[in-house]
Amino acid sequence: MKTEFIGILIVCCTSNLFGQMPVQFTTTEVLDRYEKKFQHWGGDNETVRFMVVRKKSGKDSIVYVQCEVENKDWEKTARSSGIATGSSGGWAIGINDIQKVENRKGVIQFSAEDFGELINYLNRYLSTSRASPPEFDKTWSATFNTRFTFSLSYVQSRLSKWIYILSLDEANFEIPAEDSLEMIKKLAGFRKYLNN
Repeated sequence: MKTEFIGILIVCCTSNLFGQMPVQFTTTEVLDRYEKKFQHWGGDNETVRFMVVRKKSGKDSIVYVQCEVENKDWEKTARSSGIATGSSGGWAIGINDIQKVENRKGVIQFSAEDFGELINYLNRYLSTSRASPPEFDKTWSATFNTRFTFSLSYVQSRLSKWIYILSLDEANFEIPAEDSLEMIKKLAGFRKYLNN
């Protein structure tokens, strides 16, 4: 009887331990967003997405900016060839590259301070791209947390000479500077959420 009582007591205590785990509720809201897709000649869409996110966990609340960069690359994996002959004496040679699509995506979160630094660089880049062009091909870059690089590149031989390049992990997004004004204005407007 004593052993049965101890067994019941152990079951009651462990069920209380495992049955009363604290539950933490989290709410995530997207306050504002900017998304741009750009397709280069003969390529797949590249996408950049910026979102202002408010995350509430209990009484704590934090607002940050999240950036996502996506692109697809075709990677050659093999090559095959063959010869075919026909009954009428004709023949053909065929060569085929076998490729696979490599999806690349990177995601990073910026604190209010880091995002403020990014906007400062964008403002500098904007004034640089409107100044007289440099004598040689040139690239200005700002790297955040060793994973995210925002660059402005000038290449004389390109049709669109000024171009912004966003690189995150292995994903890349390129946009001509003349198409980027909407993006820069929208990102600058995100600061109103981060300053509250």
